[in-house]
Amino acid sequence: MIKPDAKELYHKHIKELNGSWCPVPWGQVSVHNSGEYRACIQARSCKKTKGILKDNDGNIMRADTHNIDDVRNAPLLKDVRKSMLNGVQHEMCVRCNREDKNDVPSRRRNAIIEYYDKHNYDYWKAVSHCHDDGQLMLHESDVLEYDIRLGNLCNLRCKMCHPSESTQWYDEWFDTMFKGFKSDFTQVEMIKEKNKVKLKNDIYSWYENSKFYEQMFDNSKNLRKIYLSGGEPTLVENMYDLLQKFIDNDWAKDIELEYNINLTNIPRRAIELWHHFKLVTLGGSIDAVGEHNNYIRYPSKWSKIDENVKWLDQNTKSNINFFCTSTWQILNATQILDIAKWQIENNFIKFNRMANSVFFSMHSLSSPTYLNVKALPQELKEHVQQEFEKFDKEYFIPWIESLPQDFEFKNTHYEADWNGRQPWDGNRDHLYEKFKMRLDNMLKFMWADDFSDHFPQFIKMMRTQDNYRKQDFEQLYPQISMYVKKEGL
Repeated sequence: MIKPDAKELYHKHIKELNGSWCPVPWGQVSVHNSGEYRACIQARSCKKTKGILKDNDGNIMRADTHNIDDVRNAPLLKDVRKSMLNGVQHEMCVRCNREDKNDVPSRRRNAIIEYYDKHNYDYWKAVSHCHDDGQLMLHESDVLEYDIRLGNLCNLRCKMCHPSESTQWYDEWFDTMFKGFKSDFTQVEMIKEKNKVKLKNDIYSWYENSKFYEQMFDNSKNLRKIYLSGGEPTLVENMYDLLQKFIDNDWAKDIELEYNINLTNIPRRAIELWHHFKLVTLGGSIDAVGEHNNYIRYPSKWSKIDENVKWLDQNTKSNINFFCTSTWQILNATQILDIAKWQIENNFIKFNRMANSVFFSMHSLSSPTYLNVKALPQELKEHVQQEFEKFDKEYFIPWIESLPQDFEFKNTHYEADWNGRQPWDGNRDHLYEKFKMRLDNMLKFMWADDFSDHFPQFIKMMRTQDNYRKQDFEQLYPQISMYVKKEGL
């Protein structure tokens, strides 16, 4: 096992040697939930291409129409690799370029370390597997990981989501918004038949095509990782067939699985299959605690999520680990702090051990803009800051000071297939500094821009959704409600 400091030294060396390089365009095959092959899912931030791969004739390459070998040398991927070999940051990588510039852990940074640590794949190997024009030598460069978003089948319609991410959104979207929507560059039409809304051009059902899974399996002889998301991947039937095939061929023991799931549904048959794999990491989407989480991630029930987390924590083998991943937005601008309290009070055995941050792995919502915390008016931003400071002073610091200097979480010595040291292990001061820095960076993000002209749209959308879902925003969010009444919005 490579020590954490060795990984960081390797990353530092590569950054100095060639700060534009990333192993993802070499070792990963990525499929968006709409079936389009992507150079990288993070490339959706690139307005020009969204990372969508096209063939030499300009046709979008899809999982149900194109061959994986052809996809790996698609024109855009070749161009990205060529730029990286020349030390030039490609425009497609805009998100990682921006995050690296601001010293925020990027997908590029994490991939460089993970490929080196877990896949035995480094910069020099990538160079030797590629021609100067970016053409990949397929006979020498295996697929090391798949990033697969299995359609949009889901049992929730979260506030920040969209019909492209959940089938549960169809009726409400059609009845209260539009008769269709745009998925990146594709216009999707909706129709209503027998009082039920469906898609006229359903680009999200590609995952039902067995041809893709056959190709995927044929390109998996040295596979090391599969990332699965959706929709809600635990609802997809042929996902289980795919896992069983890896088990039957004795490949599962060398493969890591990583999921993004909503923790409302933990099929026991999934647990049985997961226990055959080298490592399974579940990123559980939790945005608040109690009724606030139910409101954001409608129609989830917090009692069930809480029950599932505790069951997983106590009843799964050491190869299954899971962590909390949160989306910070207006609706949990202060309530996200309750997630930290909930974890402290429950003192979990394994939960959150695999995360690279304390208490939750978080990203700040950018779209829709009306839910972005930057859309809060100044008075409400001041309230958020005050609540963060109150949490720090009245809850977090007293808790930290009650701990021994060499405090370690209950999960620190949990016997797992991977259980490397975390920087806050055995050091309460570093634990405080690490989480306080996260909170400070969140506030810095909130104050960076003024998008408050979108706040009236936020109020309008909450009222529309409340009326359709029979919910009550004003009761759950009294501080915002008081501001709205005062301003006459």
